Amino acid sequence: MKVGTKTTTEGTAIVEAAGKAFAEIAGVTAITSREVVDISTMMKVQKDEAQRAAKSVDDIASIAEETASASEESASSTQELTASMEDMTARAQSLSEMAINLQRIASRFKIIENEQREVVVHSARSNAPLAGKGLGASAQNVKLPSKVQESLKKRGLVPQKGANA
Repeated sequence: MKVGTKTTTEGTAIVEAAGKAFAEIAGVTAITSREVVDISTMMKVQKDEAQRAAKSVDDIASIAEETASASEESASSTQELTASMEDMTARAQSLSEMAINLQRIASRFKIIENEQREVVVHSARSNAPLAGKGLGASAQNVKLPSKVQESLKKRGLVPQKGANA
């Protein structure tokens, strides 16, 4: 019986030691389980942050594409504007040449106002009214509307009353 008691005591000690070992294993397993949950949570946060970063990169790429498109449109508009400005410059040059020619032609004539306040156009070469120069009898005393006469006076093309023409 002594042997049986001894075996039982030894068996009980072994069972208690095994129980303590299982308790330690359970404690370490619980700690490991919590750490696995923490790691899993951190990995989820990292995944979410990586997705946000990828979306930000996509947004930046989209903005870059829009900017490139707007730059192309701006360049195209600038080219059109440059072409329009060149056209306007050419037209302005043409108008300037026409104005010089008109001024040269107009300098051949002298406009005076007679006592009846009529404007008569004389050839600067002959100092005679333009009738008989191929313009017909109606051109002998060309009557200009008063607004035209005023405009000519403002530009100094018609001498003031009493001035010698």
